[in-house]
Amino acid sequence: MKTHHLRIRSLIPLFVGALSALTCINLVEPATAQTQLQTLLTADFEREEELSGIGLVTGLLGTGDSKGNLAAASLYAQRLADAGFGDEPLEAISRGEGVALVLVTAKLPQVWSEGMEFDCEVGIAGGGATSLVGGRLWTTPLKRAMSGIFRDANGNALDFDVVAFAGGQVEVRDPDGNPTAGRIGLGARSLGMPEGLREYYAARREFTLNVTKPAFRTVVVTKQIVDLINDKMSEQGFRSGRGYSEVAELLGDGMIRIRIPDDADYDPLTLGAEILAFYFDFGQIETPAEIRYSRLGQSLTISGNTELLDTLITVNGLTIQTVAPEPEPTIRNPRVTTERFIALSGTEVPRRSLVAFKSQLDRLGMPLTDQAAVLRQMCVMGRINGRFIDEDLNG
Repeated sequence: MKTHHLRIRSLIPLFVGALSALTCINLVEPATAQTQLQTLLTADFEREEELSGIGLVTGLLGTGDSKGNLAAASLYAQRLADAGFGDEPLEAISRGEGVALVLVTAKLPQVWSEGMEFDCEVGIAGGGATSLVGGRLWTTPLKRAMSGIFRDANGNALDFDVVAFAGGQVEVRDPDGNPTAGRIGLGARSLGMPEGLREYYAARREFTLNVTKPAFRTVVVTKQIVDLINDKMSEQGFRSGRGYSEVAELLGDGMIRIRIPDDADYDPLTLGAEILAFYFDFGQIETPAEIRYSRLGQSLTISGNTELLDTLITVNGLTIQTVAPEPEPTIRNPRVTTERFIALSGTEVPRRSLVAFKSQLDRLGMPLTDQAAVLRQMCVMGRINGRFIDEDLNG
């Protein structure tokens, strides 16, 4: 008897259409969890860096610096007056008001705009002061901690000095427990970017993107994002009228390198903004598992479950290969043969899960150290959508 094979592509619509007509069911695709990459990624030039400066606080009620440090405070107040910030600090010292030299710190993105307002922290910088309650911070210049490490196209060091000023009434959050530290909400305001810094970033031909959510810092998820970026870049034409397919490159867990093609009229800031606006379907991401190992505590625990990809790995002379079982026919992927009628049958596709794999390693009697080595290497290779955490190193 002759067997005929039907085209699955033409069979499925007919079957689904007949099923819908018989049962009056409307088949609707589930809503996708579309969100922008900016909720998951941060460009290296977006990362915040420390600003700091020495400032002067006045108005303290008997809790300021001891007399031995008043000379330094007076010198600082004189420098403020000479810089055109007024004589109030000098007058406060003359009236005998309590003063204190303080360290002011804040965080500012590596690329910023003029007039940005942000919080700053204030802490006593020695001198015998015991509390900042009631104090006011006078205008304090803030410098970048990374000042002087950048170089222009000619190799000359770019030294950036003051980039912001801070000041205002100090709020001591814990007057009873820690009165020597406080904050000023939106007490700092940025100046414009120094000449040469924006040009430095614009001249770069590559930058990195980092996954900010620890749960998604896996090779598998990072590779999915790399593929998305490359697909999007190849689909849409940019200002040059061409698409670029190999812009993104996987560097490791949660790290992506973006290279700007030589013939592309793009700078890192503009391209970074373009990429971070791409939409990604997080509904298609399987929640990564977490594997925690402690050699000292002799423990290996797995939180969550995930599907394993094909793997061939050797650890301590033992070779392990994960083999996918032959999938059973399903509605979406039927095995169809025709005799005198059409038969469709199927169940869910068997999965090679992480938990099942761990059980098999247990049944083999594999030592815990070797199991951890296997799972660690599989995570590094991207064969497990999970994070391997060595608790002895992170604890």
